[in-house]
Amino acid sequence: MKLFNKNKVFAVAMLCFFGSLLPAACPVTCPTGLTGPRFCNLSVSGPLSAGSLCVQGNEQVGGNLTVCGTTTSFVSLTGGVGLTGPISFSTLSAFGFAWNPTLDLEATAGNNTVPLTNSSSLLNTTFAANALTPLISGTYLINYIIDLAGGDTAPSGTFSIFVNGAVVPGSEYDIGASESGAAVGQALASVVAGQPVIVNFNGGLAGTLLATSVSLTLEKVG
Repeated sequence: MKLFNKNKVFAVAMLCFFGSLLPAACPVTCPTGLTGPRFCNLSVSGPLSAGSLCVQGNEQVGGNLTVCGTTTSFVSLTGGVGLTGPISFSTLSAFGFAWNPTLDLEATAGNNTVPLTNSSSLLNTTFAANALTPLISGTYLINYIIDLAGGDTAPSGTFSIFVNGAVVPGSEYDIGASESGAAVGQALASVVAGQPVIVNFNGGLAGTLLATSVSLTLEKVG
């Protein structure tokens, strides 16, 4: 009878370890009061055999972990990438906002990056070098607003959204020389993770471009 009790305890412990035996019960709550081995908190130092494993508690894997099923990934609000590998991040959100409270740009004829000096509300997006750069690939709604202040030397030209150095069709806004008022552009664009998004001004001539505010917003919508 004493040998039977030991075997029973070992069988219950092994049932807790092999989650593949109870796939619908994961996460498993191991029974208390066992006198035999328990596997609810594991320290894995080598490869696991094929099958499912359900781990309860905080565990650390020192090597590579290959997951063939569904995983849950936490992504940091400051731009962390969470789990890496062939995991789809298509359902995760990403957005960002950048602005410049004033603009005094000595524009040249041709392309000029519109300076952005501040950022906020960044989720899976970074801000640097006048650009918002998403960390997740997808379809983004991008828009800019520039409150032009005119000026005698303000050149004519075209504002537009650039993604990775290329103009986004449909985002252009033409202005005349010394024009004042709001220049607004918007477009849906496919952006690959790591591609910078900027506001560009293509000037017809050199001149001083003045504005009371500039803003750029992007939001992942697909």
